[in-house]
Amino acid sequence: MSNTGDCLDHYIKAVDEGGSHVDSEPEKTLETLYKVFEEIIKILAYHHNIEDVMSRVEFFGEWSIEDLTNTINQLSEVYGEEIILLWDDILAFYTLNEKDPSKIRERLDLFKKLLNKISSEICREK
Repeated sequence: MSNTGDCLDHYIKAVDEGGSHVDSEPEKTLETLYKVFEEIIKILAYHHNIEDVMSRVEFFGEWSIEDLTNTINQLSEVYGEEIILLWDDILAFYTLNEKDPSKIRERLDLFKKLLNKISSEICREK
């Protein structure tokens, strides 16, 4: 898959731009955060060759929330339990339409750190 290395800069920029509107448009920021996290999970599934999930996605032709969550659980072996906790929080916030900018900002900051770590890893291996 071509979604490695430099193209993560697009995701980092999207998160930065979304974060700049967290006080005025928390729902929009949260939507951006969720969508970027979802795409990063997919990229990492390919990057780390998570075969059971990839086989299921290939068979059904789409990603389910279960596929995303299974991927996150397996990625915790590489990135630690914090990736699970962050995904759970962002998924819950997105599903429940959280509007508190301070809560969203806190998860946004944690996600930025994770995203930079992932970007460094993928770019280094490229």
